[in-house]
Amino acid sequence: MTLEWLINSTELNNLKCVAGKENLKNPLISVNILDNPDVIRWIKKDELVLTTGYFLKDDTKAQINIIRELKETGCCALGIKIKRFFQTIPKIMIDEAEKVGLAIIEIPFYYSFSEISKLVYNKIYSSELNNDLLQYSIINKLSSAFFENQGLDVMINELSHFIDKSILVTDCDYNVFSASFTLDYKHLTNTIDLPKISPTENASYISHTEVSDTAYGNLKINDEVFRFFIIMLPNLTGMVCVLIDNDDISSYHKLLLEKAKNIIALELTRSDKVKDISNSYHNFFFDFLISENTKSEKDILEICNFYDFDYAKKTGMYFLCFREL
Repeated sequence: MTLEWLINSTELNNLKCVAGKENLKNPLISVNILDNPDVIRWIKKDELVLTTGYFLKDDTKAQINIIRELKETGCCALGIKIKRFFQTIPKIMIDEAEKVGLAIIEIPFYYSFSEISKLVYNKIYSSELNNDLLQYSIINKLSSAFFENQGLDVMINELSHFIDKSILVTDCDYNVFSASFTLDYKHLTNTIDLPKISPTENASYISHTEVSDTAYGNLKINDEVFRFFIIMLPNLTGMVCVLIDNDDISSYHKLLLEKAKNIIALELTRSDKVKDISNSYHNFFFDFLISENTKSEKDILEICNFYDFDYAKKTGMYFLCFREL
């Protein structure tokens, strides 16, 4: 949902973008009301901010400052209702918005803020419901593929097509079990052999995320380096590596992958592809720890978390020496 959608694709007529038209593609995730300057501290990124301008009407300095402060919040746009306290939006606000790159929307006096808020939140609810249905649909397809013995390749193709990302499933030594590439990356594979994948030389490439058992990392495919979002599969069965390069993966797709990983792990477990899992799982971890690369404490803790190594546990070592009597 974007600012352009609100202006051009809703039943609200005569909304005009009077500044920052290059921002019409800005995402719009919620609505907030600005009725005094203190509200600024609660404005969130990508929110549409609505105001009558009551607290700004006779203060040009405040008009300039509010534009600058709103830009710093990362809000989607400022919507100002006209013919209430402003007959038209002050030129000084439009000029400042153009200068800093903030979109300003002129809102006719006959629309209430509740109407606009209701429209936006209904769209958000509808989108979330649609996303839930789509997520249910793809999980159902993966489950059917599992129970009908269609194989891992069918699952990964479905998943790759749905999230529009290239996906590789590997063991913990980066041996590829299955791969599905989008058109932009078709050159990385052929119809006969699976691609070769390996970690970069710098073993500290892993960047832990806020989600358990996931990370961002750089991996090489056929000697080309790419950025991946990596999910460790349950029971040490392997990894799902999503090629993101310069893009990121949406939180919605991360949630979908979290649900899909259990089905993928089940498929791997019943196949004969998974061998020496426990050894594979620890190879990279211990290679990282003993490598000569400079490692910060944060690097070490992140990779311990990623590989479920309980670094807080105290360990000891005992030696027994037997003598002949």
